[in-house]
Amino acid sequence: MTTKIKFKKTKLSKLSLVVDEKKELNFDDNFKLALSSDFPEKKKKNFNITFFCYISSKKERFSIELEYKAFFSTDDEITQEFKDSYFPSVNAPAIAFPFMRSFISTVTVNAVLKPMILPTINFQELAKNKE
Repeated sequence: MTTKIKFKKTKLSKLSLVVDEKKELNFDDNFKLALSSDFPEKKKKNFNITFFCYISSKKERFSIELEYKAFFSTDDEITQEFKDSYFPSVNAPAIAFPFMRSFISTVTVNAVLKPMILPTINFQELAKNKE
């Protein structure tokens, strides 16, 4: 029997946007992305993925830093085998990343900046490099 996994929601935990209209700050072109998986002890059928993202643009003169969470649930209690599988490190981030990517694009557009469109990420390759 296969465990059913459900993508429940996303939630912004932290957001910092700095726009330098006076040209007083030095920005470089930068994109950093890290992620972690969390398995709450009290909710044995739930887990979440947290993205930590930092972006800065020299030309557009801004930086954005955020922490963005994606929440998942399963039909069965999460086992160590599941935690060690590719799902929390590859599949779940691949499912959730487009939501964060869209959020960043929307925030930058609403801040009257050029829309920041993040590159696609190969989470399988990222997981391999982490090993």
